[in-house]
Amino acid sequence: MAIKSDDYKSIPKNANIKIHKKDIRKFWFRFKLKVWDIHKGEYRYKQFSKSYKVKATNHSRADNIKEAQLNFLKFKEETEKKVNGSHDENMTLDELFIQYMETQPFSDGNEKKKKNYDLRIGNSGLTKSSKENIARHKTLREQYNKYKIGHLPIKDIIPHQISTIISKMKEEFHLADKTCKGVLELLNPVFKFALANRYLVINPAEYLTVKVASQKIIIRNPTEKFNCLYNGINELWKDDPFYRAFFLFGFTGRRRGEVLYLKWENVDFKNNCYWIEQGSKNTSSTKNNDKQQFPLPPIIKEALEQILDDRTGYVFKSPITRKPLTGIDRPTNNLKKFTGMHDFTFRQFRNIVVSANAENGVDSIILSGLLGHKDVHTINKYLSLSTMSSGQVGIESMGKILDAEILEEKEPTVEELKKQMEELQNKINNLTDKK
Repeated sequence: MAIKSDDYKSIPKNANIKIHKKDIRKFWFRFKLKVWDIHKGEYRYKQFSKSYKVKATNHSRADNIKEAQLNFLKFKEETEKKVNGSHDENMTLDELFIQYMETQPFSDGNEKKKKNYDLRIGNSGLTKSSKENIARHKTLREQYNKYKIGHLPIKDIIPHQISTIISKMKEEFHLADKTCKGVLELLNPVFKFALANRYLVINPAEYLTVKVASQKIIIRNPTEKFNCLYNGINELWKDDPFYRAFFLFGFTGRRRGEVLYLKWENVDFKNNCYWIEQGSKNTSSTKNNDKQQFPLPPIIKEALEQILDDRTGYVFKSPITRKPLTGIDRPTNNLKKFTGMHDFTFRQFRNIVVSANAENGVDSIILSGLLGHKDVHTINKYLSLSTMSSGQVGIESMGKILDAEILEEKEPTVEELKKQMEELQNKINNLTDKK
């Protein structure tokens, strides 16, 4: 039977409990709770209510109110556990992800994890929304909502639910295997965090795998492309040291995020070096979270010194917000048009720089250090070798690539020819003696 709100009146200091106007044994409980809407793919506030009647008939009005207060607290607690779960035992995946990210340093990579999680897995609320993000992901969010599992208690999540997300990404949304694997790479450390804190006894993503075909970018004619980009950058932005310096940093093997979050205080003009610190909020950070120092090439130092800036905060910041640039699509497109390299992306800098240096004789272990890797074997994903050029050696630095010339085969000296003739004559004599 429906409750008629007009039949009840408020109780002082008890906003969630109302008593019947005529029957002091009847009460109406009502409160709002933040719940996950599986259809809209977002949290919203939902109202829960319940009627309650005191069984005892000989209690005073005050006694009935005390009993109602106790039963309201019990009703609210049971409802919260049933709908969203509570702390450790009934923690949702969204709540777990929020806790996990609180332990992680600020970095460009971790910001991407938040976006990917909120797009395809749950809704942590950690993604910094913008007009561009809302417009771009609105349709995708609506499509993924029916497969999201962030609102579920972590103790109830099974491998099949995670596999469903991955399979739908491949079959329904036609996403690349590497993107699908990103779900596992994102969830595995989160569940391991739960195991370490005894929220779980098993990791539901532990034995799931996604096979990924080789994603290696093959760079053909890397030295030619190296020179083309270098000359293009210096010519296109000869009067703009800001973008000239930004794109020249690509030749040092730095990732885009490492350049975007570079601070003036991390650039040492006196000692011609700069460093990228361990990931923390508002600092430039390496992918492996180590503090790494790199030499500052003269060509970049010159451009940095020409930038009109107060030399505080981020080097490559928005003049309006004073925060790092949010995107470099426009200048990148300008460079692509200017050089004619229409498939170029900032990420390709690492491949081009490594392959060009390798083509000109630089050892792979040096190139691994150039990119800031912990594992020297990681260099293989960036390195494209040419069997035609692998024998050429003698070029020791990146700067020499710009003036490199094909090494001509060296003619033997007179002394070397005499020695070869003597060896040949000895062989003939030996054959004659045997006969």
